[in-house]
Amino acid sequence: KEITWTSSDESVAVVSETGKITAVKPGTAVIRAASTTEGVYSECTVNVKVKSESITLNKKEATLYCGETLTLSSEVLPEDNTNTGIVWTSEDEKIASVKDGVVTALTQGTVVITAKTADSGVTATCTVTVKKHTEGISLNSTSETLYAGKNFRLTADIKPADASNKNVIWASSDPVV
Repeated sequence: KEITWTSSDESVAVVSETGKITAVKPGTAVIRAASTTEGVYSECTVNVKVKSESITLNKKEATLYCGETLTLSSEVLPEDNTNTGIVWTSEDEKIASVKDGVVTALTQGTVVITAKTADSGVTATCTVTVKKHTEGISLNSTSETLYAGKNFRLTADIKPADASNKNVIWASSDPVV
């Protein structure tokens, strides 16, 4: 009733005299338990995989304007991992959506995009700030007549009201020296 244990590929998995299997590297090996006297055997196919230990993204933070896109890429370690994919999520799909690492800015706000390995669940994040472009400026007057020494105050109305940048740079076509 003695049994001989063997592995078809000891670079992938080894087996001890008691049948204990130790994974070595990714791949497939067939473990055989054979009777030393009767010539009968049974086999078990062992698939060795390496789980992801870490993931990093090419950006930790980014700023986009509504309608713009950004492609995030990931690096998963160790290099010989057998990760089956990355699951991408946005904490708020109304601000920015993500599909296969492509982030689309939808409306003004800040959102965290997460990349998670499918095998071990390790994560990396990128904080995305979405801004809104200024679409127009209107003044309270388009023409004024002034006498020397008199003043008139122009005011600017930024469109849309929730534009990210409401700074106005004032200039004259004929500045006083």
